[in-house]
Amino acid sequence: MKALLGLAAIGAGIPAVGYLYLRSKVTEEVFPEAYFYFKEHQSCYKSLSKEFEILEKIKERLRSSFDGGLISIMGLYYDNPQLIKDPNLCRATLGFWASKDIPQSVHEKIGAGFTYKTVSSFRAMTIPMPFCKSRCLMNTCTRILMKQYIEKYAKELEGKGIHQAPIGEMYSAKRSIVFVPVPGDAKKVDFVKASDPELNMEGRAYERKYEHEVKVAAAKPIDPHKPSESKKK
Repeated sequence: MKALLGLAAIGAGIPAVGYLYLRSKVTEEVFPEAYFYFKEHQSCYKSLSKEFEILEKIKERLRSSFDGGLISIMGLYYDNPQLIKDPNLCRATLGFWASKDIPQSVHEKIGAGFTYKTVSSFRAMTIPMPFCKSRCLMNTCTRILMKQYIEKYAKELEGKGIHQAPIGEMYSAKRSIVFVPVPGDAKKVDFVKASDPELNMEGRAYERKYEHEVKVAAAKPIDPHKPSESKKK
């Protein structure tokens, strides 16, 4: 499995009211079965902006499907560059998330060079990202999301280390979200072939801190007032 905290960087201050608003918007959703057209990358995440520019150009060929909600741009990030000895080895998959209702012509317009997978339905915790492609805001959203993720799934995460699931970002015509698959469903979006890169000293220290946080959270009783009902995407 891959690094649980993906892009969870130290970060990005937003007003307290905005923080509380975003925290209240964390929910669990069911992602229906879909197609994923992607390319695998192993590089510094900052360099991936060029790849997004390419996806944006391809999206113009798919404009009607994108506007109709059948196509979304999606990225999956399997490592935290702040914790990796060589950030150029960080792994990601970028491409198009497509409804199974897309016509055959869309397959052809996406073009060659993408790996094509049918992805089974999976559950994920999500948080909205109000401003598309704001990296600063994404880092903050990720921190909020992961805090609640650990609180809710601590018992399933305990003793398994930080190598669990990727962080995802999805941009559709209707919304932008950050998400992380729930334990047990992370394998469904595990598309990278490269092995886990070596952690740096900060990463090893963080690994110990994370394991302690999970252990403490797992020991707490479940709050019966917290909503647990899944919301269908």
